[in-house]
Amino acid sequence: SDYGVPGSPEGHISGVNIKLDKQRYEGQMEYRFNTAILEKVKLQTAYTRYQHQEWESNERLGVEFGLLTYNVSAMAHLLDNAIAGVSWEYRDHATDGFYWTPHTRELALAGFYLNQHNFNKLTLQGAIRYDLRRSEPFRPGAVVRAGTVQRRDFNGFSGATSGIYHWTDRLSTGATLMKTFRAPGIEELLSDGPHLAVYSYEIGNAELGPQNGYGTELFVKYAADRFRFNLALFRNQIQNYLVPTNSGEKEWGSGAAGWLWIYQYMGHDIVMDGAEIQVGGEIFSQIHLQLNMSYVNGTIQTNGRSLERVPPLNGKFAISYTPTPLHLYVASRFSGSQTRLGEFEEPTDGYLVYDIGSYLNFSWWQIENMVVFEIENLFDTTYREHLSRIKAAMPEPGRNVKLLYKLNF
Repeated sequence: SDYGVPGSPEGHISGVNIKLDKQRYEGQMEYRFNTAILEKVKLQTAYTRYQHQEWESNERLGVEFGLLTYNVSAMAHLLDNAIAGVSWEYRDHATDGFYWTPHTRELALAGFYLNQHNFNKLTLQGAIRYDLRRSEPFRPGAVVRAGTVQRRDFNGFSGATSGIYHWTDRLSTGATLMKTFRAPGIEELLSDGPHLAVYSYEIGNAELGPQNGYGTELFVKYAADRFRFNLALFRNQIQNYLVPTNSGEKEWGSGAAGWLWIYQYMGHDIVMDGAEIQVGGEIFSQIHLQLNMSYVNGTIQTNGRSLERVPPLNGKFAISYTPTPLHLYVASRFSGSQTRLGEFEEPTDGYLVYDIGSYLNFSWWQIENMVVFEIENLFDTTYREHLSRIKAAMPEPGRNVKLLYKLNF
């Protein structure tokens, strides 16, 4: 796909053209043993080739990077709702132009096991995973802005356990305890170059350690014939949370007068609290209401500052009418203002945006067909998403009309 980014002092003064080429091939195989211990084994493999180029208006190549990814996984479905598996991934990341990230390969291997047991009204679930990851530059030893180019090895456990109590057929409550592990990837360790599509200059951090988190979640679920309610409250304490952080500095944006904010990957000890709620039901025959809302609050423990790139209170409300085979809906997307800001963040106003649409499903020649008509941002409202890196230069899309025809084989 090709698309353009308009000129702006916040990025490239003359604008750039983005050219993307992504190819993905997948394969899978499943064999059923149907024995007392082993039900089936499922194998999956994938190959992805991604090429990204950013061309200046004078037809000079500004930035180029490519990524080759190979994935292989195997899962065994065992007795009593248990699943055991392994996964392997290889990535080869190369760059050109004004992107200085060293040519690096990455290997990852993981093994996991999960199980579930039911005891009358109580359901217990558990999972455990062990990860190994190696980031290996082809030419180690150089010193770049991200640090010393060197091989990095990471390993760690993650896991979770949940208890769910079913009070009735409709009402259940539960709790989850979890420990998470995430190793930094090539981009987080060694990035060094402009990313004009999001008006930023990204620098990695070769000294980053792994991210470890500990979390708790409490939830309640209620489901009746014409009403559904889900509520979840969570708290996560994360050590070395990996996030691109605005440094407050600017870098030349490979243009005559374009300058970019420098984002460097950092590790912070943080606490995140939040809640999610979903309420829905059929209020009249074939007329449905649905409300989804979420809220997150993030704080850096070392200095008490607000964590940057955290969304404000946001949600979606929809009314739908579903006389088969037609589906009609009116929806509103909304967000509060965000004034809890990172050190170099700008506040974002709240917004309310409306969408309408319809779907028509029918069968033809034993093939499922769907015609989709949608109008997003019906009233052409100007608004900005807090998580958008380009919000200072460009708001979110205005009115957008879609007409799609889908075939499901």
